[in-house]
Amino acid sequence: MNGIITILTDLAINMRNGIDEDWVKSVLYIEVQKGFSSYKGEYFKSAEGQGNSIRVSKFDYKIDTDLIKLHRLTQEESALMHKKWNRAIFTLLFDNSFEIEYIWDQEIQDQVDGYNNEII
Repeated sequence: MNGIITILTDLAINMRNGIDEDWVKSVLYIEVQKGFSSYKGEYFKSAEGQGNSIRVSKFDYKIDTDLIKLHRLTQEESALMHKKWNRAIFTLLFDNSFEIEYIWDQEIQDQVDGYNNEII
């Protein structure tokens, strides 16, 4: 469990570093497959405000590896606390509180499976 908290804390730090102005909420949209991760984020200046892009180019290079590790760790502990997932939404509030929602997207999985079958 400690590894999961460390990864989520690193995500929060990187999200903060990717925002150059005042904000109240930021959201990172994550996709993870075996050996691959992608993410994009947005932040909000007010509760009702429009989203602005987080500069993920400022993220630490190891975030990709961390997201793959997060996926592996949560899948290993799935019987205890997590469900199967390939997408996640990580929400960080300015007060440093955060939550993560793990999502299974069958459509994405079908696309990946189809692509993998074409390669073989």
